This record gives sequence, structure tokens and C-alpha cells, in this order.
Amino acid sequence: MNQPIIYIFGIAVLFLSACSFIANANEDKDGKQSTKMPIYDVDIESDVEDYQDYHISIQYPDTPNNQIDQKITDYVNQRKAMFKQKSYLSTQEQEVDQPTELQINFEVIHQDHRYFNVRFLETMRIGSEEPIEMQTVLNFDKKTGSAIDMEKIFKADKDYLGMAEELAREELDDESVQIDPRNLALSDKGILLYLDQSKEDWPDHLLLKRKEVKEWMKEEYLENLGQNQTAEGKQ
Repeated sequence: MNQPIIYIFGIAVLFLSACSFIANANEDKDGKQSTKMPIYDVDIESDVEDYQDYHISIQYPDTPNNQIDQKITDYVNQRKAMFKQKSYLSTQEQEVDQPTELQINFEVIHQDHRYFNVRFLETMRIGSEEPIEMQTVLNFDKKTGSAIDMEKIFKADKDYLGMAEELAREELDDESVQIDPRNLALSDKGILLYLDQSKEDWPDHLLLKRKEVKEWMKEEYLENLGQNQTAEGKQ
């Protein structure tokens, strides 16, 4: 084999190797992109029960993720069962029947390609008692369909509730602020703190930015915060 042929053969081998490398790189890139979860189109499901003794009206989200939907359904059924038990006991204890009612609405407070977070607003009336209002935030991981235990996203040696309350008290200039772990939500900008709705002069929620919570959070969750911000915003 003469020298020109060897030279041409060598160039061909290098060219094929380069093409293979580029193809593999593209496959890796596509593979990473394919793990990115879609933004959900959310439908509204309704659950209404209207009887002489009680009334139930519930709206909750329906998503393309069956695992998330099942956990939302479990939550709804749990609240219904608890209400029916209280309604029954109230009927047994009171000589005069009093109307009892459960109403639950929801809002999707945040979703991105990793998280889907929904807030439930509940009003319960049991007989002659004053209405009970409460809220519950459910945070979901789209990749696994599992509910996120907010206590587990923070470092074990950090009093995250105490530190969150301290920041909220400074923001509101009110020492009475208390944070319920059920009312925390993940977002792409930081941690959302949903506040006691009975306080008329308080906002609906506060935002703790990435720079304020980065010392408390586990790295695997921290890296998902502030991804849509500039490097300057992540300080």
C-alpha cells in the first residue's frame, strides 16, 4: 500500500470517529432533554354530595400523571371521611339538626418541568360552630409522581421552621407569625410560605429567595431553585 492510500485511509478513519463522537453527544443531549417533564394541562374535577344532613362541594385538579392524581384523590377522600365523621357526631350530640357543610377549592400555585404544587382552601361548618378555615399545600415530583415531604428537603441539623418564622416575622414586623410545614411550597424562585388567612393585614404568602434558604436546604433540591434567574439573582 503506497503512502497516498494510507494517508487517505487515515483521514477517513478520523472523519468517521468524529461523526460517531458527535452522534453520541447528540444522543446524550437528547436523552437529558427527554427526562424533562412536560407542563401539565390541568382539568377540574368536581365531587358534590347534597343530603339533608350535610353538603359537600369539592373541586380538585386532574392531571396527566396518574400517580399524582391518586394522591390528590386520597387527600380528598381523607377530608371527606373526616368531615362525615364530625357531621355524624354533631347530629348525635345536638337536639336540633344544624346544617353541616364542607367546601374545598384549589389553585395550582406553581409548576415547572420538575414540580407540580397545588394549594387546597377548605371551609368546614359543623352545626352551630363557627366555620373552620384551613389550607393545605401538596408538593409533587413529576418524575416520580410522589408527594414531597417538605421536612426532608432541609438539612437535618437545621431548624428550618424556626429560621423561616424569623424571616417572616422580620418581613411582617409581627412576632406572632407561625409557620405550618403543610403550607410550604417549592417554586423556581425559592420557598413560598402561605400564611394564616385569618390575619387580614397579612399578605397571602411570602417568598423566601434562594439566597435566604441555601444554607438550610439539601443540595439536590437547592439546585432546582432559581433556575430561571440570572447568576446575580442566585447570590
